Amino acid sequence: MKQFLNAIDLPTHELPLFEESPGEDYVLYGHDNMYPDYLRDLYLGSSLQTAVVNGISEMIYGEGLDATDREEEPKKAQWLKLQALLDSSEDNLLRRMSLDLKLYGMAYVQVIYNRLRTEVAEMRHVPAQMVRSGHADSQGKVHAYYVSPRWDMVNEAQNTPVSYPAFNDKDRTAPVQILQIKAYQPGVFYYGLPDYVGATNYIELDREIGVFHLNNIKNGLFPSMMLSFNNGQPTEEERRIIENKVNEKFSGSSNAGRVLISFNDGSENAPQLTPINANAAEGMYEMLSKECTIKILAGHRVTSPLLFGIRGDGSGFGNNADEIRDSFSLFHNTVIVPFQNMLLEGLQPIFSMNGIQLDLYMKPLKPADFIDVDAVKAQDEATQEKEGLDSDDPTGYDFGAAFTQLSALGEDEPEGYTLIDSRPVDYEAEDKQDAMWAFARAVPGGGGADGESKDDTPLIKVRYKYAPDIQSPNTRQFCKDMLAAGKIYKKEDILKASRMAVNPGWGPNGRNTYSIWLYKGGGNCQHFWERRTYLKEDDSTLSVNQAKRIIREAGPDAKRLPENDRRVAQRPRDMPNAGFLKPR
Repeated sequence: MKQFLNAIDLPTHELPLFEESPGEDYVLYGHDNMYPDYLRDLYLGSSLQTAVVNGISEMIYGEGLDATDREEEPKKAQWLKLQALLDSSEDNLLRRMSLDLKLYGMAYVQVIYNRLRTEVAEMRHVPAQMVRSGHADSQGKVHAYYVSPRWDMVNEAQNTPVSYPAFNDKDRTAPVQILQIKAYQPGVFYYGLPDYVGATNYIELDREIGVFHLNNIKNGLFPSMMLSFNNGQPTEEERRIIENKVNEKFSGSSNAGRVLISFNDGSENAPQLTPINANAAEGMYEMLSKECTIKILAGHRVTSPLLFGIRGDGSGFGNNADEIRDSFSLFHNTVIVPFQNMLLEGLQPIFSMNGIQLDLYMKPLKPADFIDVDAVKAQDEATQEKEGLDSDDPTGYDFGAAFTQLSALGEDEPEGYTLIDSRPVDYEAEDKQDAMWAFARAVPGGGGADGESKDDTPLIKVRYKYAPDIQSPNTRQFCKDMLAAGKIYKKEDILKASRMAVNPGWGPNGRNTYSIWLYKGGGNCQHFWERRTYLKEDDSTLSVNQAKRIIREAGPDAKRLPENDRRVAQRPRDMPNAGFLKPR
């Protein structure tokens, strides 16, 4: 009797090769040019991979784009330009790019110029699996990228690759260019690699384990019973009919294996069945499943599997709040923030072309009770905002501490200086108020060091005070606290305080943060900012009387500062709708 044995080759995996293939204008993305499809299939085939990639990409995007300085002048205009650019661009652009960065290790954006090529008019997401890089020149620069919807069918007319110039803000001849965003990786030039690349074998194994168990239930990889017919050998057609009927009755999910049917001339000729012990399959696959979980999470640099609702051994869900909180902080700072920085730094050349120079960040997708308020309060205001300390969710947030921070920014009346001018900030009279700058040279490079404001000079200090010192039965606690503090403030610090929740609930649509520089205590507030100018004492350059006379006699040619927004000079109750968004 002849016996036929077949050996099954187990799949192997190697790192992809990015090769410059002769005769091709583009660089192969893997030895078969299909490596991104391999990554996509792993993503779709492994439940753990899907959950981790989706979770991390959502953390990267967070709650969207924001800027710490968007309320400052002239940054407000830049913020509006950025919003206009995003509004004219593809929906969910940044969210899609966040997913590509995580899944493929790189992202692409199509840059569309306006007709005059002076600015970027629109941005569109280009899926990373659809892009191939052109060859680099002798200087290591790639000048073109090729896009096809199906690289596995690239010979078909509808899938012919289309060439686009690489993004170049110096050469805007083409109306459409493509910008690639990826991190530096040793030995990898044309394409990015995902940060979990070292775990792809385990992701593939996790997928195959699921396929194995599914097939074992549906079809049966090992026989579960043998049914012998010892009444002779039927014809081929008769065997097929009998097998079909038996399988219909006995096989299926309730019987993990198929029925093994034997046709014999007699009982003495019945085959001997030797059970196959598949290497203690049950224990082996349980061990492999746990090992896959550990290795996949390690490949993604997950500090705790509890962040994704599973235990490290893959045994189920967990709710250790302390571990989740501490792990989230570490994971956010070491994994999520670098991804966010990569995305924003990659897009910065586009924003710069449109004159946008903002301190951008992705608002963190972080529950308020995950915030270590004591630790974050020690940071500057911009860092606090990026950490989510001004979240609209008040849970776990100490608003009293926020106002204490504002009070700490305030100053007492400066020693060694004399108050020479005090009046409400008035847009119409800014030229006269700024007349004193005609006799004082500004501090080189602006202020800000050693407690100085950028408005200060060697002779004078300019500060602002919350005024007037009047209250009514309806005066808000914020206004009461501001008046009780009696502090004076640099303009820069007032703008910074606008990013802290010092008067929660009075922002647009109930937000906890808003511009207290413009809107003071909120809608219908009766207070304003008073501008106070101080002259340095015992200085022979200028006397108090001379300074006051210059202020009085200042003419239209007096040196002027950038004018404040008109709303700075107004009490909110004197603004349209009394400072509210809608009439009341």
